[in-house]
Amino acid sequence: MIKSMRFAFILIAFISGCNDSDSNNEVAIPDPSSPVIDELPAPAPARPVLAEGVPEHNVKALSFGLIPDDQKDDTAAMLELLAGVSEGDIVYFPPGEYHFEQEIIFDSSFPENVTLVGSDKTFISKRIVPEEQQFNGIALWRLQGVKKMSIVNFRFRNQMQSAESLNEYDDGISVFGSTNINIRRNDFYGFKNACLRVTSSIDGVLASEDVHVYRNNFYNCTSVTTHNESDQGITVEDIEFSENTFNNMEVGLDVISHGLARGVKIVKNSFFDGKYEGIKLSGFDNILIKYNYFKDITGYSVHILPFTFTSEERISSYIIRNNVMHNNRYGIRLKPFDQNLVPNPISNPIFNFEIVDNYFEGIYHSSADNPDPTFFQVIRVNPYTREMINNLTLLNNTYFRIAEEKGGIFYDQEMIDDTVINQHFSGQRNMQKDLSSLPFEVITKKPEFKSKPAILRAIDWDYYFPFPHEYEVAYPEEVEYSISKITSPGYSRNGKASAAFELVDINDPLVNGSYRVEIKDDVVKEDNAIRWYAFSIRLSGDWNYSDGEESLFQVHTAPNDGNWERKISVPYALTTISGNFRFFVSGSNETPIPLVNKTYFPLGEYERNKWIDWIVYVKHDSVNGELKVWKDGEQVVDYEGAVGYAVDSTNHWTYPKWGIYRWSWAEYPHIESRKVFIDKIKVGSEEASLEIMKH
Repeated sequence: MIKSMRFAFILIAFISGCNDSDSNNEVAIPDPSSPVIDELPAPAPARPVLAEGVPEHNVKALSFGLIPDDQKDDTAAMLELLAGVSEGDIVYFPPGEYHFEQEIIFDSSFPENVTLVGSDKTFISKRIVPEEQQFNGIALWRLQGVKKMSIVNFRFRNQMQSAESLNEYDDGISVFGSTNINIRRNDFYGFKNACLRVTSSIDGVLASEDVHVYRNNFYNCTSVTTHNESDQGITVEDIEFSENTFNNMEVGLDVISHGLARGVKIVKNSFFDGKYEGIKLSGFDNILIKYNYFKDITGYSVHILPFTFTSEERISSYIIRNNVMHNNRYGIRLKPFDQNLVPNPISNPIFNFEIVDNYFEGIYHSSADNPDPTFFQVIRVNPYTREMINNLTLLNNTYFRIAEEKGGIFYDQEMIDDTVINQHFSGQRNMQKDLSSLPFEVITKKPEFKSKPAILRAIDWDYYFPFPHEYEVAYPEEVEYSISKITSPGYSRNGKASAAFELVDINDPLVNGSYRVEIKDDVVKEDNAIRWYAFSIRLSGDWNYSDGEESLFQVHTAPNDGNWERKISVPYALTTISGNFRFFVSGSNETPIPLVNKTYFPLGEYERNKWIDWIVYVKHDSVNGELKVWKDGEQVVDYEGAVGYAVDSTNHWTYPKWGIYRWSWAEYPHIESRKVFIDKIKVGSEEASLEIMKH
C-alpha cells in the first residue's frame, strides 16, 4: 500500500518585465460630461540599459557578498548592503535566486533616492530558518520610515511550501509609514497574506504617502492591501495602482484606511480569477477607478465597504469609469456606511459618485448557496442607510447577459430612491460589445508565466523534512525506517543533515508487496522540456553485491489521460547492478508507445560509505533529445537521440523520483535490506547551467 503525503514542488515561472515608467501625476477627477479618453498618455522612456540587458547602475549587489543561486542565506550580505549604500545609488542584482531566512528591514536611516533593480530573472525567495523551522519575520523586505526608494524588476516568491512552515502573517513586501515609494515591474508569487502591503507605521500614527505600484504581476496571494494590524489611523494617502495584473487572489486590491484618507488611483489594471472581490475599498475619498478589466471574479468586481470610523469632513469624488467587468458574480456594490454606526438618514453623505461608460457582461449574480433575487442588481446599493449619497451619476453604461431570466436587473430604482439624493441617470444600454473594439486598451487574457528561476526547487535536509511533497513508501503507514532525517556526523553532504531511505525485503510484514521508498517532484506538463537534476548519494556500508537492478534516481512517465495501467519504459534512470553504477535512457517517436530497448551506460564500480555528486542534463525529445551525466564533476554520459516519448502520445509528461526502487527481491533473496543517504537535491530549468548546479 502506498502512503501519499502531498509534497507540492511549486515550479514557478514569472512574467518578463515591461518597459519602465514613472507615474507621479495627481489623481485627476474627470467630469462625467467630458468625452471618453481613448487612450492613456504614452509611458516615459525606459531607463537606459547596458550591454546584455544590464540596467544602468553604479553599485553591484555582488560587491556585498550577495551571490545568486548558491543556496545560502543572503540575510547577512543584504544587511551589509543596507549599511553600505549611499544616497542616489542604483544597486543591481544580477540574474539568479537570492534566499532570505530573515525579514530585511529598511528603516528611516536608509539613504534617500536609492533604487534596487534586478533583471527579468532575479528571484528573491523566502526560506525557513533550519533550527526554528520558521521564517524570522513577516515580509521578505520591510520598508519602515523610508523616503524616495524604488524597487524594480524582481521576482519575489515564497519558497516555503507547507502550512507548518508559515508564520501567521506572511507578506512579500511591507511598506510602513514611508514616502515616495515606487514598486515597479516586479512579480510576486505565493504569499499567505499580502503580496504587497502599503500602510501606516506599525503604531498607526504615520501614514505612507505618495506610493506608486506600476506594472507588477501578483499571483496566488491573499491580496495587495493597505490594511494595518492596529485598525486605526490613516493608512496611506496618494497611492496609485496602474497597469498591474492580479491573478488567483482572494481579493485583488484591499484598499482600506481607518481614518479618512485622500487620493486613490486605480487605472488600467487587470483582475483574473478572484476568489472574493476584485477591488475592496473603504475609508478614502478622491478615488478614481478607470480602464480596469475584471474577469471571473466570484464576488464583487468593485465593493465599496462601510467606513470604520465616523467623519464630519466632507467625503467626495468616487469615479468609476471605463471599466470592463466580464463573467463575474457581481458588479458594483455601494455600501460606504453601516446603518448601525451612523445617523439614519446620514448627516454627511458622500458627494458626487459617478459610474460612467462601464461595460458589464455575464454578471450571473448568484449560485446555489444564494438564489435570493434581492441581490440581482449589477449596481447594488445598501438600502438600509438613507440618503448616504448626494449626486449619483449613472451615465452611458452598457450591460449584456445579466441573468435576466432569474430576475437580474441593472439597478433597483426603489432602493436607490431610499439612499440617494440627486440622481443623474441616462444612456444605459442592454447590448453586447466587442471587447476588441473598445475605445481604450484592455488586457482580456490572463498573463502566462514567461520566465523561470534557474533552480526550480532545492531540497536541503538541513532546513526541513519536506513534508509538503508527495512521497511514496513501501509501507501502509509512515514507519521510522522508511524516510528519516539523519544528523549524525559524516552523514550529510555539506551541512548538518541528510535523508536516509530504507527498504526492507519482501518478507517484512510492513512492506505488503511493494518495492519502493521514494520522493517525487510534480509532473512536468511541458512539451520537450529541458531540465537539470543535481543530487548527492551515499550507499550504506551494507549495500552488498546483487545481480538484481535497483534505481536510485529515475524520471518516470505520467499519462495525460489519467491511465496509469499502461506498461511504459522509464525514460532514464541511475541504478546499481552487479556491484556497479549504471545509467540507462530510452525513448520512441512511435504512437502508440511500444516497449522499447534501453541504451545502457556502465559507470564503474560503486563505493560504499562515500558521497557521490551527480548532475544530469536532459532535453526531452522523442527524436532529437539529449542527455548528459556528470559524476563527481566528470562527464560520464553524452547521449543524443530519443529521450522519452512523442508529444502526441499519452505518456510524454514526466516526473523525477529519488530513493530506492528494487523490483527483484524474489530472484535475489540474499539481499534483506537496502539503505541509501541522499542530500542536496536540486531541480533546474533551462535557465540553469552546469556551474549553477554545482553550487
